[in-house]
Amino acid sequence: MQSIRYFLTKGRSEIDGVIFLISFACGPDSLISELIMRDMKVVGLSFLEITMDEHSGEAGLLTRVKSFVEMVRRKKKKLEMDLKKKETIKI
Repeated sequence: MQSIRYFLTKGRSEIDGVIFLISFACGPDSLISELIMRDMKVVGLSFLEITMDEHSGEAGLLTRVKSFVEMVRRKKKKLEMDLKKKETIKI
């Protein structure tokens, strides 16, 4: 939790999104993932939770991660374009 708190405060500019890997849907991981998800919403970071068990397939996992990365890239590109527009308007 300390590393996540760091990235939500001082290190916020170093990350674009968070992938949280959980071994099973029950236990302490489920509580921690809820806390992390709430923090991500507050600071506006993209968040992907992946729950793994003995029946998890590799293909579905890869698809979810690729989609998440693409979503984060698009969000970052849009933010950069919006920032450029604001700078252009000020000039």
